Amino acid sequence: SKSLLLILIIMISQSAFAQTNLLDFDALSVMDQARLEKIIKEEATQSEGERGFILFMYQNIPMALQSDTTYDRMRSFAPIIEQNKLTPEQKDIILEANYHSALDGRYAVSEGLLMAVFIHPISPLTEEQVYAGMRQVAALVRNFGTTYSSDELSFGDTIGPDQDNGGN
Repeated sequence: SKSLLLILIIMISQSAFAQTNLLDFDALSVMDQARLEKIIKEEATQSEGERGFILFMYQNIPMALQSDTTYDRMRSFAPIIEQNKLTPEQKDIILEANYHSALDGRYAVSEGLLMAVFIHPISPLTEEQVYAGMRQVAALVRNFGTTYSSDELSFGDTIGPDQDNGGN
């Protein structure tokens, strides 16, 4: 009957709500600049800088964290190679990697340098996303010239210059 179905729906929704109370609310709290910088400094082997710009070492790779509370944005990045030293083939591979294998981290060019970068709004960022972003930036630096991958996952196969892409 309809009333039995309604009671069942209410019981299921109350059960689901009760289970959410078991979650770690500290992990669900809104990220802010101070917390973000604290996480980075705790994971780094060394760090220096002031609020908004931190230089640090992570997995033996020099990185930087730039954050702006006005725009609620952050980016962690690491330099890889001078832009003018990239071959045309490497440029094509990087563009494909940004689609298939770089995931949340990306290759980008700024001020004449190829960088590995993770960019995200600060407030919805979780601790795990901060850690994943650091791992992906480090992996993109390490894997430049080989797999061009962030090591986390890959969506589909990359298409090399000598492969048919089906007319796309």
